[in-house]
Amino acid sequence: MIQWDSVLSNGLWIFGFSILLATLSFQRSKALKEKNRLKDLFNTKGIQCFFSIGITFVCAGIGLTSETIWERVLWGIVFFWFIAKIVYPRKALKSRVSKNFIIKN
Repeated sequence: MIQWDSVLSNGLWIFGFSILLATLSFQRSKALKEKNRLKDLFNTKGIQCFFSIGITFVCAGIGLTSETIWERVLWGIVFFWFIAKIVYPRKALKSRVSKNFIIKN
């Protein structure tokens, strides 16, 4: 009998790695075409978002396949950290923090 929960959880991390590989491949070809460094192209919001989405799927899949509770907790923390990175990009997060916290000398 097929264990569908195992198929689903393993499919999540495989799907996440495929997103990471596709993003890396696309960026590498774009860097060669535009004669830029690959590092420079990874500073764009869209690519960072795709990487965060891929890593989120990887964390979810590995978290579901792990057997001990501490592994699940650690993968869950990383999962929610990357979800927060997707929902609140870096510049928006900085502007919200700077508006809410005023540093006085």
